Amino acid sequence: MQPVRLVTLAPGHFHAALIQKEMQPSIDRQVHVYGPLDTDLSAHLNRIIGFNGRPDNPTSWQVEVHAGDDWSERFLRERPGNVAILSGRNRPRST
Repeated sequence: MQPVRLVTLAPGHFHAALIQKEMQPSIDRQVHVYGPLDTDLSAHLNRIIGFNGRPDNPTSWQVEVHAGDDWSERFLRERPGNVAILSGRNRPRST
């Protein structure tokens, strides 16, 4: 059985990171994140950094970030994973 290779697309909600709260033997430690360079992406990456750096039961995710205006086209072209995580906002943020 092939390992699960995670790809997170435009993480807009904290639930996107929860699958990475613990290491799973069937999930490859190399994960890819595609999205616009915004505060949601930064928050997502900070959650993963927190999981990797915590003193009790740290994870060891290796994150490759693909950020920019062309993130969706890059994802469709590159297809680095076999499981996509989608967790966005139900409505846009108020400004």
